[in-house]
Amino acid sequence: QRRVTWGTSGIMSPHEKKTEDSAPVNLVEKIIAAPAHDPKDIRKIDDALKRVFNITRTDPQETQWSIVEVRRRWRDFLQRLMPLGDVSVGNDITFYHDGDSCYNDMFKAIDGAKKRVWLETYIMQSDETGQQFLKKLTAAAERGVDVILLTDSWGSINLDDNLVQPLRAAGGVFVKFNPLIPWLSSGPLLWRDHRKILVADEEGFCGSMNIGDEYRNSPHLHRHQLFKDSHLKIRGPAVSHLAATFLDSMSETSTVTREVPGMQAPAASGKTGAYVQVLRSNVRRDVRSIQQALSIILNEASYERVHITSPYFLPPKWLLKSIIDAQRRGVDVRIVTAGISDVPLICRASEHIYGQFLKNGVKIYEIRDSTLHAKTLVVDGVYSCVGSFNLDRWSGRRNLEVTISMLDRKISEQIDSQFEKDMKNAREITLENWKQRDLLSRLLGWASYHLVRLSGKQFLDGLVDPPVTPAFGPTHKPPAHDAFPEYHICQYFMWGDLGLL
Repeated sequence: QRRVTWGTSGIMSPHEKKTEDSAPVNLVEKIIAAPAHDPKDIRKIDDALKRVFNITRTDPQETQWSIVEVRRRWRDFLQRLMPLGDVSVGNDITFYHDGDSCYNDMFKAIDGAKKRVWLETYIMQSDETGQQFLKKLTAAAERGVDVILLTDSWGSINLDDNLVQPLRAAGGVFVKFNPLIPWLSSGPLLWRDHRKILVADEEGFCGSMNIGDEYRNSPHLHRHQLFKDSHLKIRGPAVSHLAATFLDSMSETSTVTREVPGMQAPAASGKTGAYVQVLRSNVRRDVRSIQQALSIILNEASYERVHITSPYFLPPKWLLKSIIDAQRRGVDVRIVTAGISDVPLICRASEHIYGQFLKNGVKIYEIRDSTLHAKTLVVDGVYSCVGSFNLDRWSGRRNLEVTISMLDRKISEQIDSQFEKDMKNAREITLENWKQRDLLSRLLGWASYHLVRLSGKQFLDGLVDPPVTPAFGPTHKPPAHDAFPEYHICQYFMWGDLGLL
């Protein structure tokens, strides 16, 4: 039997039955022996579990045994996730749910940096907020700091190049990810960089906030719809893993290279900080760690409750099934999504599939007082995820994405508390209300769903193997996997168009 491992290769055993929309569910243990783990990494898990699920001498014996069993279950779960991304302990985490606080701390981090400031974002506007960031970056470059600004050429299409000239003149590096001009592009037109990362010396920021006035509450800046969003600040070893993810993005579109910096846990957090795993998605390199982790989390980790915040809620079939299966196991699954959106078509398309969740007991809430953009997940109040990954086909099949997953009761409770607030201010969608939609709403929902679903097909962008002529942009042929002939079939069943076979 050929040995096929999970990790970053994304290769599956040919014995794993999948469909076009199936997930990279890790069933390897049923086929081959699980890969060995570094004892140091196992100790990281054990230390984190002892802190999160604490046992005291005064606890009754039954309680102690119950906690030991919970630890064992979570230990198995975290070990299964371990091959999917770098892990670390001793991290200080700050959670943001408003742009002003987040941006102010990002400005402080940039101003205080002495070695490096690496900023990656999907959208950077030319408005006052965007100009503030550019001025801060330029000042850092003038101090001799290594400054790199990486923006997506489509997402930041409104960024005025003239505003970036001072940064370049000061010695900073400005890179546009996958330029829209065909002869300058590094891949298919629809292949975009959706990650949001800032590395400023020992501090890192990551989440789903772009850079623009519309993410702030300041009255004198607010000229657009206010986005409700989330972001994280990290101090500790995980910042090094964020830096590696930034360099992964750079390697796809630029010849600029840097070494991954090493990071230490803050002195006060060595044994008390959060357990963090940095998960990536880069379909072009066959890295689908976020997708694999989501499947494992929903199918194995959750026992009591799962709270999901997703603005563009159009999960592929594998994720839809995982959510419903969790609810059927008795897990309380609740989803907060967008009632109004910067992409109105998405709301109609999401509404079309609500029935499949509502009929199985999943509760859905729509936020209508602002434009939701946050992407969070909380499991049983102790494990949480924050990042750029949307529960749709564009994130799952195309974009570069990053997610921070954390085993930490304090930060998970903070994220869960924000979820509860959003849920109370949202409108619950009931099965009865959903069934009472008028005929026009049903038709618009059906048409929107199938249009959005079609837009996520990979034959539109050429991110398949073997290469085909894409509808938009040059064809990309991934690295050869001649040693694994099963890869070519599994690639289609997981992510491609079955018609291409």
